[in-house]
Amino acid sequence: MRFYNEIASDLGAEGGRYQIFIDRVGEGPTLLDLADDWCRGYALGMVLREEEWKEAMEAPELQTAFRPILMLAHPKMSREFDPIDDPERHAAVLDALPVCAVEIYEWWRKRLVASMQQGAQPVDPGTVHRPGPKVSANAPCPCGSGKKYKRCCSPLRAV
Repeated sequence: MRFYNEIASDLGAEGGRYQIFIDRVGEGPTLLDLADDWCRGYALGMVLREEEWKEAMEAPELQTAFRPILMLAHPKMSREFDPIDDPERHAAVLDALPVCAVEIYEWWRKRLVASMQQGAQPVDPGTVHRPGPKVSANAPCPCGSGKKYKRCCSPLRAV
């Protein structure tokens, strides 16, 4: 809960106005804020759950909210503006991003509340079953390398 509160505090640091994490490139008068990585990550998350996001993408009330995110996520496809040629418009799009993200979140939240009021129960992901037997960290690795599992194929191994 402390971690959650810390993130919530960081995101709402400016008088309750939410922020997104963006990259800063350059110095002084050539300083440029870029949110393309954040927007690409947001778009990638949408693609990973495409069926769930389809209704949101088609919702008329969210069309303006998705526009800045998708415009910056795919700048070559957009061709509407260049951040270097039109810094004022780029700054306006960056300022709109947190508002857009909150608007999309609120749309999802309203749907969740409505479904709960209709008696829907939260989806239980169920029990996760391991495909094979559990391998102890100090047991020989099942791949046959002769190393201990923790030093070979364990997802928790130190790189």
